[in-house]
Amino acid sequence: MNALIKTVILISLFSALTSTANASKLGKETAADASPPERTTYLNLASQDLTTCLLEISDSLGVSIFLDKAKLDHHTARPIIGFYSIHNAFKHILAGTPFTFKYDPKHNIVEIHRQKNTTAKSRRRHHMALYDEEEIIVTASGYQTPIELAPSTASVILAKDIAQAGASNLNEALQLIPGLHVSLSPLSRLDFIFSIRGIHTDFNPHVLLLLNGRPIQFSFHGRPTLFHYPANHIERIEVIRGPGSAVYGADAYAGVINIITQSEVEEDFTQIGAKYGAFDTFELWNSGGLRLDDWQLSYNLTYQKSNGDNTRVINADYQSSLDVFFSTNASKAPATLSTRHEVLNSHLTLATEA
Repeated sequence: MNALIKTVILISLFSALTSTANASKLGKETAADASPPERTTYLNLASQDLTTCLLEISDSLGVSIFLDKAKLDHHTARPIIGFYSIHNAFKHILAGTPFTFKYDPKHNIVEIHRQKNTTAKSRRRHHMALYDEEEIIVTASGYQTPIELAPSTASVILAKDIAQAGASNLNEALQLIPGLHVSLSPLSRLDFIFSIRGIHTDFNPHVLLLLNGRPIQFSFHGRPTLFHYPANHIERIEVIRGPGSAVYGADAYAGVINIITQSEVEEDFTQIGAKYGAFDTFELWNSGGLRLDDWQLSYNLTYQKSNGDNTRVINADYQSSLDVFFSTNASKAPATLSTRHEVLNSHLTLATEA
């Protein structure tokens, strides 16, 4: 009996020693396989020029950096405060920009380069992700701003909204904007008038119209006569309802309308389309884009024709009153109001990302 007890004790001791040895060996192997944690450094940098910020970060983290300063011009870095590793620091700073980075830990080098095929659309998507807003607007302040942070009341119409509404031109698309009323001028050859917040004149010089941020106004009576801009070439419309004179001058007394065309080309394309509707309204367009390295070429050619609405009758006009006074018969009233039009629009854009 004593011999059996001694045998059991010896077996237990042997098993315990074997388990301890295996655990020690496993612990050493795990420690050998585990990578050392990445070193972090405390950074405290305000928002500043992107090139300057990257150079200061590289000095603080003790890494070499390769970048093309010319391509980084006009870009602003986000502020960065806290403890950051090399990878997280550059990821934070370059978020929302068209640039990315590659880190080589063996040689301790960070290379900054532009992402391929990065367009304004993707840059807006980055800003939307950063600010968690639905839309980004440029017209309100002159730079990209989340629409909820815009310094004035603003609205944005996208190309998909225009297509869903079936709008053929700018005048029809603007009817989607709340607080903006579209009507016909009795003085300026039935041109369209855009009334914002009840401010209304027949020549409409107080609403500034922009095409890709550039004014297309006449100095004495607002927009060009018979201005029918085709909707098929519009990427988005930004509307500021209220005074914009602090940014755009006196012509923006009542508001600003900025037409942003489809100028960004992600890949080569060609589109041809046609429409036919009431009043013998006909539209034919051809648009396309070509991308070559950093250069982008886009074009649009649109032909529009309509016989107009023949149901509106003018019973008397100003000449009718003169006919009564001078006993003449020069007036053509009563007659149908002429709303026909025939327009050929062409647009060519050449841009570079450099």
